Amino acid sequence: MSSGSVRKAALVAMLMAGAGQAQAFQKPEKLSKAERAAALLTSQQVAARVKITGTSELDPVMWISTEPFLEHRYATDKFWRAMINKETGAVTYQVYFKLQTPRSQRLSKLTYAIGGRLQSIPLTRIHFDVSCHRYGCTHYEDFIGEFPKEHVEEMANAANSTDTSVTVKVFGDLVTGEETAFFRTELAGLLIATEARAAEYVQPAHSGDAAPAPE
Repeated sequence: MSSGSVRKAALVAMLMAGAGQAQAFQKPEKLSKAERAAALLTSQQVAARVKITGTSELDPVMWISTEPFLEHRYATDKFWRAMINKETGAVTYQVYFKLQTPRSQRLSKLTYAIGGRLQSIPLTRIHFDVSCHRYGCTHYEDFIGEFPKEHVEEMANAANSTDTSVTVKVFGDLVTGEETAFFRTELAGLLIATEARAAEYVQPAHSGDAAPAPE
């Protein structure tokens, strides 16, 4: 390959990485073809296509995610997931951002509104890697943010209304407030799938002391 071809390939890779950042923080009105197709799914259909891991009896937790919600996923992505504690049936809900960008984004905070009131949660980086060449670097970062269950339910409640998406805003060292949106049906489908699975692990309530054994 000639030096000119190498430079061109590197430039294309950098541009694609930059395009990936735009995909992660896509504006609500700018939908990709895959997003337009996903918008037609019902919450029940979303629940039927979630990704489930941790199904072995030796796994202490089970993960359920909406990663398959879109038919064509990108290196830069966003989705929701739930963690079920198999010992107690307790559930934790998280938003997940997977970024592939020319510069580290160092996301730190996400804001959203519930009932007209501003809410905020921290974002934590759980994975980082970087690949560099003579024309620049590509940074790979995964971030999660934990949501209260009641807020996830509130955001999903309007799944059948004309307001089909919920908008959040992310902040970081290089992200000074970028909006991105999720379909409410994606959240509703995650809740349906998670509650069905979590019910298998909820411990029965104990009512008082056990009756004494007969003599």
